[in-house]
Amino acid sequence: MLSKINERIDGVFVVVDELKSEIKTQQELSRKQEKKLATIDTLVSCINDTMQQCVTRRGEDFDDEFTFEKISSAQELATVEENLANDDFFKKVLNFLRSSVHRVDVNNRLHDALDIIFDRNFLPQCAWKGVPRLGVQKIAMVAHPNILRLFKAVGTTDLCKCTDVKVGDFFQNKLKHAKNRTNLQGFRKTSCQNRRKLP
Repeated sequence: MLSKINERIDGVFVVVDELKSEIKTQQELSRKQEKKLATIDTLVSCINDTMQQCVTRRGEDFDDEFTFEKISSAQELATVEENLANDDFFKKVLNFLRSSVHRVDVNNRLHDALDIIFDRNFLPQCAWKGVPRLGVQKIAMVAHPNILRLFKAVGTTDLCKCTDVKVGDFFQNKLKHAKNRTNLQGFRKTSCQNRRKLP
């Protein structure tokens, strides 16, 4: 009888030892996982910091006093298009946009730039090629190469490249829904707060 009890006790101790060993192993795995997660968090943080630095980097000739008034008429659009042919003005507007647009994705950058450059109430007067399906004559955005060049430049970062096709597709989509976007006025905060009188 006593020997059987001892055997059972020994068996219990064996089970306890096995449980202790398993718990220790699980604790070891848990510590390793925590270290891996901490390493991943550090890497993600470093990547985000690097991406943000790439996106928000200002040009050496950035003008802190430069501001821009949103385009709200056909005449203002024509004036900006003409002024953008000047390299100095183009660089100032581009640097102004780069300092205001902080997102990484190309479409998001173009979207933010659109809200900075154009008054939403003006965009319904524009179409990609000037003649929408209803046959009403509108301002052709494709006829403003300097504006398109500006958007291509601001959409491009060290991490992603914006193409002419991407800019064209973007404007075609946004201008198609421009009237609907006027209803968003006041609900989406843009990055542009300062205004500049056009020459």
